[in-house]
Amino acid sequence: MANSETENIETQRPSKLGGLALKAVIVLGLVGVLGYFIQGQITPDVDPDKTKEIVIKTSGNNDDPGSTDPAHPNESLNLPEGAITGNVTQQLIDEADHPFDLLLDIAADGLKEIDRKYSDYTATLVSRVRTEGELRDEKYLHVKIRHEQKNSDSTINEPFSVYTKFLKPKANVGQEAIWVKGENDGKLIAHATGLLNLKRLYFDPEGAIPMSGNRYPIYEIGFRNLLKKMIELGTKDKKHGECTVTLKRKVEINGRVCTVFEAVHPQKREHFDFHIARIYIDDKLNIPIGYEGYLWPEKEGEDPPLLERYYYTEIKFNVGLTDADFDPGNEEYNYPSL
Repeated sequence: MANSETENIETQRPSKLGGLALKAVIVLGLVGVLGYFIQGQITPDVDPDKTKEIVIKTSGNNDDPGSTDPAHPNESLNLPEGAITGNVTQQLIDEADHPFDLLLDIAADGLKEIDRKYSDYTATLVSRVRTEGELRDEKYLHVKIRHEQKNSDSTINEPFSVYTKFLKPKANVGQEAIWVKGENDGKLIAHATGLLNLKRLYFDPEGAIPMSGNRYPIYEIGFRNLLKKMIELGTKDKKHGECTVTLKRKVEINGRVCTVFEAVHPQKREHFDFHIARIYIDDKLNIPIGYEGYLWPEKEGEDPPLLERYYYTEIKFNVGLTDADFDPGNEEYNYPSL
């Protein structure tokens, strides 16, 4: 009899353990679903106007018909007065010692324009990049950028400062990051969202987490850095041939009219960083508001794979950004207190 009861207990124990395990799985699942629901409910609302898809339009024949006389811009182009692309024509590009010569001149003029006219700005940055061989999801960021300002004695009055906030994708909405040159021991200050938003996070901007899904650290963001990158790549390319540059007029990015320069390296070489690059210069703002880079196709007949692309929309210049805009203690931000 005792043996029979023992056998019954032993046969029931696995069943009870299995039932407990099943209950535990169900409870954990419910907790996960509840957590996901709560996370979704407390995710900050996003302005739909700031997350509109990028629309690029060309208007009819946008090949450049301009004058070959650089002293007399072609008025038929109807470019805004002072457009830095006004004196550039396809013929002048083709006749230059190197196709990048005029692009380098435009980049230098753009830097002067930024330093002369713009101290800060806000914008929506839309990007998609390939890292570690994988094409990442498209990202939308609200950005605030303040350029470095110096006193008359060349001491820094306002350091280069960056604030970013995720607008898309949904999993990252609300995440914020701040980086100020020369402050916080060079660290980027960030935070998680929802239930995980418990403390401020400090990262090396070149570390694994901030660089995950990015090709460049946060301090290389912005129009000025994009122009500097143009000059760097153009200067490097001038050491080599095998390059063509094509000029296109009246190309629109979400309604902003641009002149586009497309550079092509037909053959893949170790010294080239891209197969095709397109630079969108806003004809009114005199700054690059878009950039696309493509690699060489692996097989003949395939489309060139995207390496990286960046577009700036909803741009507002000289909005009067202050130290408070780059302070995690700002009450308008969602940083935890510590």
